[in-house]
Amino acid sequence: LYSSLVPIYAYAFFGSSRQLAVGPVAMVSLLLSTGLTMVLDNEGITKEGVGEEEYTAIYATLALQTSVLVGLCYIVMGLLRLGFVTLFLSHAVVSGFTSAAAIIIGLSQVKYIFGYDIPNDKSLHGILKNIFSNIGQFNWKTFLLGTSCTMALVGLKKLAARYPRMKWARAAGPLLVTVISIVLQATVDLEARGIPIVKHIPAGLPKFTGTIAFEETSTMGKLTVVVMSIVIVGFMESIAIAKKLAQVHGYELDSSMELMGLGMANLTSGLFGGYPVTGSFSRSAVNNSSGA
Repeated sequence: LYSSLVPIYAYAFFGSSRQLAVGPVAMVSLLLSTGLTMVLDNEGITKEGVGEEEYTAIYATLALQTSVLVGLCYIVMGLLRLGFVTLFLSHAVVSGFTSAAAIIIGLSQVKYIFGYDIPNDKSLHGILKNIFSNIGQFNWKTFLLGTSCTMALVGLKKLAARYPRMKWARAAGPLLVTVISIVLQATVDLEARGIPIVKHIPAGLPKFTGTIAFEETSTMGKLTVVVMSIVIVGFMESIAIAKKLAQVHGYELDSSMELMGLGMANLTSGLFGGYPVTGSFSRSAVNNSSGA
């Protein structure tokens, strides 16, 4: 949630795309999760060893540091006018990575539909093994609710595409499903009926976390691989969307200015409780269709 708030305003001041929506995206989240888990594993830090609360605190600090470092990398690249680097990454490489990430991300979300905890894994066969090894814990109530919400979202999207007068349904779908779910929880108490819920969400605006991000600088050197992978993939994803939208609307896009915009967005995200962000396909499409 915090990554969806402050970075938007930072990008609006420094970015050059008029329709690009910056925020947390699945691909960057996957890179961050995999990278930080490997860093902690290499350091011998596990939930069992230090406790879940301490592990979460260390993980959150690393996520803040990663966001700050990604932002600084983008800013330096922007100042050096290095926007042309995207020309050296072939379409085949980007397409292969995107397709593989989509499969891994999709399977990693199955646990929220099936209603039981599925341990994460870095490989496709490992995820499939974890899914079926605990299939006895399948929660049909969660599956029914999750499937119904998914079908509602897809149905509203199809409705908007088929009937131009109903195009508002595409953007209103997620909000409508969210409101209905909240009403169901408030009236029939889904948790009491065996359906897991998000539970408490802290109220208020994000607090300044710069002191936490720079409290332990010795770990920053171990984040090099994570930071560089997010920098490259994040910029490629963002610039691909921004260029397409700029072409549709007939204006020039400055790749180096995009680097500055993404840099400030990630820097402020890390300073206000967020993690790395980049341009989002789906949210940019909503911006574009709504006339942004």
